[in-house]
Amino acid sequence: MPNPLKKLATFVRSVVDFLFGYDFFISYAHKDGMDYPQRLANRLIDLNNFRVFLDTKEYVAGTDLQSATKRRIRMSKKLLVIVRPEAMRSDWVAKEVDARLALNRVPIAIVVNQTLDAADADAPRKRKLQDIIYIHELIDGIDAAPSDNVVQEVARSFRATRQETLRMRVLSMATVFFLMVAIVAAWQGWVAEQRRQQAASRLLASQSQDLIDGNLDLALLLAASGQATADTFDTRDVLLRALQKAPRLRWYLHSDHGQWQAVAL
Repeated sequence: MPNPLKKLATFVRSVVDFLFGYDFFISYAHKDGMDYPQRLANRLIDLNNFRVFLDTKEYVAGTDLQSATKRRIRMSKKLLVIVRPEAMRSDWVAKEVDARLALNRVPIAIVVNQTLDAADADAPRKRKLQDIIYIHELIDGIDAAPSDNVVQEVARSFRATRQETLRMRVLSMATVFFLMVAIVAAWQGWVAEQRRQQAASRLLASQSQDLIDGNLDLALLLAASGQATADTFDTRDVLLRALQKAPRLRWYLHSDHGQWQAVAL
């Protein structure tokens, strides 16, 4: 049976990922140069205040895709792949594309200077990138900035889902808010009930105390009833003192699911 706390943690993480995720995850090979991806990220942020994840850390070939990176891919609306010569040979880029395809989401490839056309027809990376969305880019040199056309095309690819995403984020935030209100209300109700039971228990203990010297049987019943209502110091104290006064009645303490009661033999 699944652990309820684990299921709740998974649900909360999914909601957090949705609310605070990225619009774009940019996948690229560091050896191709970092200026183009960085400039593209900056342009997207400046253009429409998109949230962009750009991993500036470099990983060695063959390294397993880290869980944090997989999570960022999962929490991103779009995966942008900068297709340049080293990206076509990068195991890391291939793993990021695979992680995206495993979610049944189609990446977007920015093909720089016809890199994809120049690759061998049977190259594994080329086959992997055949059925995704393409945006073609022509630049002069490795450090050139992305063209206005590419930036606009990338932004246009997102506008179809941006409004729906914003509406869903607002709805999710409202759902989380009302869920928290319900949890707080339930907790306050539980606290109020505990206080009510403790007050009733103390009242029975007080009544039992008044009857110990006059009506010991009734005092014992009241004390036991108070102890069954709520386990408090007052009820335990009164019940024990009443039992000490009535050994001939052969009462004994009985625990029922943690609640102590006086039982006559």
